[in-house]
Amino acid sequence: MDAIPTSHNLIVVRLTCVFSVALVALSYAAQDQRLRTLPHQRVPIESRLEPGDQIVEMNYWADVLQPNYDAETREQTIARMTRETDIIATVRIRQVEPFLVEDNSWIRTRVSGIKDNILKGPTDKKFEGLLDGGEMVIKGVRIKADSYPIFRPGSRYLVFLQTGEDIPWILDVFSLENEKSVGRPEWARAKGLPANPFAGRSVQQMIAEIKEALGRR
Repeated sequence: MDAIPTSHNLIVVRLTCVFSVALVALSYAAQDQRLRTLPHQRVPIESRLEPGDQIVEMNYWADVLQPNYDAETREQTIARMTRETDIIATVRIRQVEPFLVEDNSWIRTRVSGIKDNILKGPTDKKFEGLLDGGEMVIKGVRIKADSYPIFRPGSRYLVFLQTGEDIPWILDVFSLENEKSVGRPEWARAKGLPANPFAGRSVQQMIAEIKEALGRR
């Protein structure tokens, strides 16, 4: 007659199984995603890669103190955004082009498309904006530089830009998936995004609120 397992034996068996599964999961995770994080240095990214790298995340602005606007009301946030930016428009994205800068030590991203509703700034319909950061594959390694919004060609966005020497910088962006809602786009390496002042608003309501804020200036 087979012995009846005791509760102690069952616990040992269960713990052994759980431990084995955890080890296998960790092993697969290590194989599937060999990730390193690097601070920015003024040397080519390619020269800093190591054998076995699959994903390298790079930080530039990690130590920069960001302003805290938590005490602002929604109306104050919209007023500040309209005041501090030179161009506000809804745009349809056509191309997203990451490229190397600063002696090949950093990534920026050029985003281009067509403005379909210009709320502030030049009336030129052509849209170009720069992001400080982005993603590239270098020597087979996926490089993710800083935290950045993910623009998808064919999609529509609301953008706030500040003019620079050549191409304006993108300061903030909102996703316009349909006319009924305004959201945050997907964000790579998201680190606690600011609250969305247009949450619960339709695109039409958002445009009206921006125009109202601009009218008060």
